[in-house]
Amino acid sequence: MCNSFGAFVKSIRKQIFISLLVLGIIISFFIIQQRSNQITFGEALDELLSDQPIKELMIADDKNEIIEIMNSKLVNDLMKDSAHMVLKQVEDISIEPLYNITLYTKEYKIYALQVNETTVRIGRDFYVVRGNNIFFESIKQLTRKEPAIE
Repeated sequence: MCNSFGAFVKSIRKQIFISLLVLGIIISFFIIQQRSNQITFGEALDELLSDQPIKELMIADDKNEIIEIMNSKLVNDLMKDSAHMVLKQVEDISIEPLYNITLYTKEYKIYALQVNETTVRIGRDFYVVRGNNIFFESIKQLTRKEPAIE
């Protein structure tokens, strides 16, 4: 009787070990799958631009008011500040852009971005922002109108 109980305990231990191993593999696969859909804003922009420097950008808000930024230092600072923002690529989603941004490179190529509080469209790719949307906040700051002092 004691011998069969010991065999039973070994069998249970083996089943628990195999179950935990399978569960670990499934969780690892899920984590890898989730991470493969993530990219930083800087990486996504680099894929779009292919290392072409940005000369200027034009921002149109939801009221079609347009702001043109030709200061290359300001443009580069904006992109650098947002570069580490984590994005998760998603399939074609409906995006209600608050800002349409046109990038002009020094090679005279034109690229489009759309952004709101939670999503970014870079070229043809759609992304959901993980965490704080630094790019949106920076664009909002740039377009904010200060009241005129008379």
